[in-house]
Amino acid sequence: VVYGNIVESKVDLDAALARYGLSAAFLADIDSVDGDSGAALVDRCGLVLGLLVGRVDGIGDYAVFTPIT
Repeated sequence: VVYGNIVESKVDLDAALARYGLSAAFLADIDSVDGDSGAALVDRCGLVLGLLVGRVDGIGDYAVFTPIT
């Protein structure tokens, strides 16, 4: 189990959307390693919030998640 925080950074979010060709995404300050793509981000109640797409470098080093809708 790894803990992290969802972050809001317009600059990094725009970069993530462009890099991965996503129509929706959110960023999290959470550790990940190569091969973690597709990992679920869950809240404290165990609900899946999104799936890991990759990382975006720039102002911060954030994990990019596509939301579960």
